[in-house]
Amino acid sequence: MQASYYREALQMAACQPTVRGFLIFHVTDETDYNRWQSGVYYADGTPKSSRPWVKQAMAQIRSGAVDCGEPPVGRANDGWSLASPAALKAAAKGSQTVGKAMLKYASG
Repeated sequence: MQASYYREALQMAACQPTVRGFLIFHVTDETDYNRWQSGVYYADGTPKSSRPWVKQAMAQIRSGAVDCGEPPVGRANDGWSLASPAALKAAAKGSQTVGKAMLKYASG
């Protein structure tokens, strides 16, 4: 279960053009079992069964084997709108409303 969550998170991050790193919070579990147990190593340093799968996911991402595909297309009622190239071009010139969101060009 842990390995599949890490694989999904790593692949999602790898497919985002602005993500430059991925932090695994607590690579090693805490010694207090009532605390964080999210690591790929137990508190004594023993690798969990998820570690090789997480390592494999990282290797696949580094090798370019992950296919990010096209972004998902939302439904009209899901609260999201995909901006068209024309809307993005208009936003570059100032502001443009797309669905319920305001695209605004900001330089800094």
